[in-house]
Amino acid sequence: MKVISILTHTPNSTIYEYKSPEAYTNEFPETEYIKLDKKPFWVGFFKKDWHHQWGSYLKKMAPEIEVECWRPYGNKIDRIFEKEVDGLKHKIFPSTELTIKKYGTIERSHSLLKELKKEIGSQKIIIHFYGSHTNLQIWILNRLKSFAVPVIVQQLGGWFGYFDYIYNKNVFRLLNYWHEKKALNQISLYLTASVIERDFLAANFPKIQKYLFLNGIDFDEFPLVEKKQAKQKLGIAFENKIILYVGRYNKTKSVDLIIQAFKKIEKDKPDVELYLVGGYETDEFYQMGKNAGAKMILKSGYSIRDYYAAADVYLMPITEPLVRDFGGFGIAPIEALACGTPIVTNNLIHFPGSEEERKKLGITFGRKENLAEAIEKVFTNEYTECRQVAKKYFDINSNSNKLIGLYKSVTKNN
Repeated sequence: MKVISILTHTPNSTIYEYKSPEAYTNEFPETEYIKLDKKPFWVGFFKKDWHHQWGSYLKKMAPEIEVECWRPYGNKIDRIFEKEVDGLKHKIFPSTELTIKKYGTIERSHSLLKELKKEIGSQKIIIHFYGSHTNLQIWILNRLKSFAVPVIVQQLGGWFGYFDYIYNKNVFRLLNYWHEKKALNQISLYLTASVIERDFLAANFPKIQKYLFLNGIDFDEFPLVEKKQAKQKLGIAFENKIILYVGRYNKTKSVDLIIQAFKKIEKDKPDVELYLVGGYETDEFYQMGKNAGAKMILKSGYSIRDYYAAADVYLMPITEPLVRDFGGFGIAPIEALACGTPIVTNNLIHFPGSEEERKKLGITFGRKENLAEAIEKVFTNEYTECRQVAKKYFDINSNSNKLIGLYKSVTKNN
């Protein structure tokens, strides 16, 4: 069995701000690269990308499955580059992008499509798209109509253009939805991390085989450490209550609401501290957090596990409706739970377990004005089973075994 795992978006454009690969890998060591003798001077292969992470676990658990990791790379390159990374073959392809206001980005990679057709013609493969609802993916699927090949699409946070119309009245996105509806005729299995999307698929695409499939982490990489020990390591007084957020300091993650809730709580509880970990000084709410007295831990030079372990509550208060409804559970909340830290997030709506289990993880805070109240409730409750419950659903080893089973099922049906 051979699986072509295709990541459906180009790398973050910030990589081009680094003049040399060494400058980038010093900050992001989970990266390999090929040096070039002209711009962009280097191309990167990122071990944190989902197609590589899943491929690594598949290689470990089912070495008989051959996995290749593909992705479009944008117009900074003019040919295909290949590199073996941790035993997985990576290929990156030149692609072109055109952004049309209100409609979105139209992306094409003729070299990727040509290479994919060559693979289909020479052997039996499975195509696994990591990421859904991208224009490039839709374009590729609509050009595979004459090929009998198993195709899996895995949603990692995007949404159908239909919802841009429903939520934001963007009629132009209905055209994208029309094209995607045709493309879905080509797939064998749709994996989604969103319960909202799962229910939409069930109601509108009853013939498509769909599955609520969750990402995960390796819990062995997040050993449970006592709060007292973790706080001591970071020089934090044990009696202080720590509010934690990890990620960029921007509007999408409602970092402004976190800061506002902290200021509200701090008036009556001076022993509460806010740690904002993992952003940049150039981020939208960096100065706001600094002015509020938050501890601003920038992107480099820290061990994220220490902060997860020391925190008394982890926040990801997504309020933007499309991100909330289709963003899935999120990796950072899972990492916090693995370290024994309860969470406050609207993303709990995507938790697949029982209501009783959900209450052992934390709180869905609802309206944004209730965030401070939700944080204080967490402070007064005990969540001794949050790691245990999270591991039941979000262990990447277990979920990789499920994925292997799904691969075998789609090959039987084709």
